[in-house]
Amino acid sequence: MALPRPADRPALVYAGLGTLAVAVFFLLGGDGPAGGLVYDAVAVSAPLAVVAGIVLYRPARVLPWALVALGCALTAAGEIIWEVYEALGRNPFPSVADVLYLAGYPALGAGFVLLARGRARDRSRAHAALLDAAIVTVAAGVVVWVLLLQPYAADSSLTLAERALSAAYPLADLLLLALLVRLLFAPGPPSPAFALLASGAVLTIAADTTFAVLELSGGYAAGSWVDAVWLAGYLCTGAAALHPSMAALGDAARPGERGLTRFRLAVLASAAVTAPAVLAVEAAGGEVESVGVIVVAAALLPLLALVRLAGVVRELEDAAEEREGLYASERAARAEAESVQRLLVEQNDRLRELDRMKDEFVALVSHELRTPLTSITGYLELVLEDEQLSDESRRFLDVVDRNGRRLLHLVSDLLFVAQLEAGRLALDVGEVDLAAVAEESVEALRPAAEAGRVELRLDRTPVPTLRGDGARLGQLLDNLVSNAVKFTPTGGRVVVAVARREEDALVAVSDTGIGVPAAEQRRLFDRFFRASSAHERAIDGTGLGLTIARAIVEAHGGEICFTSAEGDGTTFRVRLPLAGPVAVASRGAQPETVV
Repeated sequence: MALPRPADRPALVYAGLGTLAVAVFFLLGGDGPAGGLVYDAVAVSAPLAVVAGIVLYRPARVLPWALVALGCALTAAGEIIWEVYEALGRNPFPSVADVLYLAGYPALGAGFVLLARGRARDRSRAHAALLDAAIVTVAAGVVVWVLLLQPYAADSSLTLAERALSAAYPLADLLLLALLVRLLFAPGPPSPAFALLASGAVLTIAADTTFAVLELSGGYAAGSWVDAVWLAGYLCTGAAALHPSMAALGDAARPGERGLTRFRLAVLASAAVTAPAVLAVEAAGGEVESVGVIVVAAALLPLLALVRLAGVVRELEDAAEEREGLYASERAARAEAESVQRLLVEQNDRLRELDRMKDEFVALVSHELRTPLTSITGYLELVLEDEQLSDESRRFLDVVDRNGRRLLHLVSDLLFVAQLEAGRLALDVGEVDLAAVAEESVEALRPAAEAGRVELRLDRTPVPTLRGDGARLGQLLDNLVSNAVKFTPTGGRVVVAVARREEDALVAVSDTGIGVPAAEQRRLFDRFFRASSAHERAIDGTGLGLTIARAIVEAHGGEICFTSAEGDGTTFRVRLPLAGPVAVASRGAQPETVV
């Protein structure tokens, strides 16, 4: 069983104390001065509870609740004056108490109207609720006429003023009922405060009607069960204001909330058969005294129902048109999306074709440049072997040789990338001593390190031979070590470490160089990417070395990663399986394995 939330406790405490007060009222007999005081205390508690609820929960729409409090206060004032008359042994009719009683109904009704208007801000829904309220009011009016108005009008023992006042009470109840139905039929979220407030009004109307019927037959006595119904009405109204849901009672209905509920249909169906039912009851009694009223009601009810039906049909037509408009918009949007998708597919196809043509062009140009460059560097070697060259000529030829080899290295890198993109990366697989390959790379780059006054060291532990392409692995280490030396300033250190971990060979190349900015690290393996720190220091490079390194590692089934901090150096770590390359290389390219 769910326990009440702390926010619900004011309403529960009020209802509990009120119920206890009602029990005390009946224990005291109800018709004496003590019972009258308890009755008046309960009546006065209702407007005080409404004011307390306004202060506690501060609803956005204060005026409706203020009017409810005013209506309860006027009625409670009437109760007090009535008790004063009773204490004085007087029972005037009409009296000030009657004026206060009757003044409370319009105030309560005005509060209901404002709450209903807040809940049904959509005009079509507001009109529908108004029509439904009219149907119920006409039906209730027939019952009120037969039970109360006609008997009072025919009672010759009453003066004209007494007849008018006696008729004013059921008419006020009828007005309150109409406005209550307007609130009940206003679409909006159900809540405890809504149910309690409606219950309070229904109990009040029921008690008033029962009292009037009993008064006609002389059957009412103070302290009877009718008083309990009135007291319950006060308590329900006060508890509604003390429940936290009262703050949202006047909020507009959500777009998806239903307006025509089963309860609403049941009430309308009952109202529609009221006039014939009253006619049948009177006919069964042997005398029909309200033919004119029943005929008018029987004529009004179908007219109102027809107008209501027309509104429902109009709403359905509007909804159908809106739905058709939405379908048309959806179809147009879908057609536009399909058109855009086709354009994107065509553009992607063109981009892929352009990319393929670019790769083929790079591969073709690289291949065509490689042959003459190889020839040039070869002949330069022969010329440089001539001992008769002058020192100046030898110096010029050294510059040509250095730049030629640099250009040949760039062309080889471009050709490698083109082969990689085309999925034609060839591996000449055999037994490779990774430690020896690392030592060769270190020794080959030691002159460059010494020229830059960078310490270059190799730390190696015994590593079994692995299956792989020795030339490609040498190219991998050359790229990593040359980058480390190139990006390490004077006085720095580069350490190449080779070790084994379980079934893998590990290589780590660490430097104390300039590092890579954190914002650029995710692009470090992209083609032609060069870090901003390299541009700022005018360090030569093409941005292909790491792309090639990653491709070689992945073609061997390994992994490469790095850690770097700007100004604190970089460490590249390579893991290579001793078993050899996997069947499929990175980027979807399948290496061509030659054993």
